[in-house]
Amino acid sequence: MGFKLLNRKESRIKREAIGSSSSCEQEPSLTTVSQGSKTEEQKGLRAFLIKSILYGLIFSLIFFLAYLLFEYFSSYETTDDAFIAGHIIRIAPKVAGHVVGYYIDDNMDVKKGQLLIEIDPRDYQSRVAIAQANKEWAETEWKRMKEILRSSAVSQLQVDAAWAVKLSTEAFLKFYELQLGYTRIYAPEDGRITMRSVEKGQYVEVGQTLFDIVPPDLWVVANYKETQITFMRPGQAAKIRIDAYPHHRYKGHVDSIQRGSGAQFSLLPPENATGNYVKVVQRVPVKILFDEPLASDETVGPGFSVVPTVEVGKFHVSFFWSIVLILTGFGIGVVLAFILKNTKKQR
Repeated sequence: MGFKLLNRKESRIKREAIGSSSSCEQEPSLTTVSQGSKTEEQKGLRAFLIKSILYGLIFSLIFFLAYLLFEYFSSYETTDDAFIAGHIIRIAPKVAGHVVGYYIDDNMDVKKGQLLIEIDPRDYQSRVAIAQANKEWAETEWKRMKEILRSSAVSQLQVDAAWAVKLSTEAFLKFYELQLGYTRIYAPEDGRITMRSVEKGQYVEVGQTLFDIVPPDLWVVANYKETQITFMRPGQAAKIRIDAYPHHRYKGHVDSIQRGSGAQFSLLPPENATGNYVKVVQRVPVKILFDEPLASDETVGPGFSVVPTVEVGKFHVSFFWSIVLILTGFGIGVVLAFILKNTKKQR
């Protein structure tokens, strides 16, 4: 009997020992689970902060770059509706005749005062000789009349008539000498021969265009939209790119702005008082001068296409607006990161 009681006590003690050991094993497992969940939350919070900062920096950079581009393009006005213009001197003879001297060629550079064309002068030389003879006769006749007047053989009226004839013959002599001089055509300015339409031996008429001379003085006529000239003023700096030579940028400045649109001075100006009206942005010609000479090895003339860019305002970055846009972009980036996090949780 006593032996049975001892066995029962031992079994009870064993059960209590086993229960205490199992409880001790369960407590560390719960502690481990709670610590793991805290670590995951910390990692998630850290990832959220990193994404928020990254998105904020990206949007801040985008906003700031957009602001810089806006300020830059607001400071310049450009157009591709622009062309080089220049003086075109049309050479035409003042007298008619056959061309006997021909000293030009296509696209040849000439200097001011250089002999270009010579018309047969023989007809005009004979006219000068006749006028010279008439002048000498009239002068002799006038002197003779003056001598006779002393003896009262002629009247004062006759002497005055002889004086008038003398003056008339002198005028005719000067006229024919001018015509003789017109048989030789000289270059009025430095330039290049273009549009030649004359040959040696050809008979030319008075006023007939023989060729053109294009002087080296060139400028740009840029047809800007009327909405682009709001802040455009004479004297503003410009950069000019010639389509034929895109590797070079020429410096220039605004010389003047035409008072009126190009359409208003066209051959057939638009009539908007009748019919259905559709508003069209008008173009205003702006004259831009070169600040530097064109390269001698570059063939540039009237009609060449160019792209001018006028600096209508100084490029300026406002510190206030820069800070505002950077903070706004950063805030948008943080909000976007928060929205993406919540969307991910819902999924």
